[in-house]
Amino acid sequence: MQISNNIDKSAFGMKFVNNQAFKDVIAYAKGTKQLAKLDDSLNKLLHVKSDDILIIHGNYGEKVYSSFNLKNKFSVPNMGGKTPSESSFNGIIELSEMGKKLSRLIGGSPKICVDEAEIFGRYTV
Repeated sequence: MQISNNIDKSAFGMKFVNNQAFKDVIAYAKGTKQLAKLDDSLNKLLHVKSDDILIIHGNYGEKVYSSFNLKNKFSVPNMGGKTPSESSFNGIIELSEMGKKLSRLIGGSPKICVDEAEIFGRYTV
């Protein structure tokens, strides 16, 4: 009998709170046939050492609002969408580019937590 010991280091990475706003983003990605793009972006963010992100979005009258909140420390708005779901989706894509938005959200430069053993484990047979 072979016993394997798989340690998933991505548990310490950036994840999103499973709330209605996140479900709306997934529904938007599915409806626009962009689930693979969303999955790719979320996978990149799993390797960023950070706390969990809460998405808050909706409509305020005719205005769309969307923001990412990180444990009441930092918050960044998401712009450029006709609907709250689209704004939040675009925000996730922008976060995964590891640019200024991510730095503002986490309050500094992102720390990537990936090692060669994880790469071998994920991508080889």
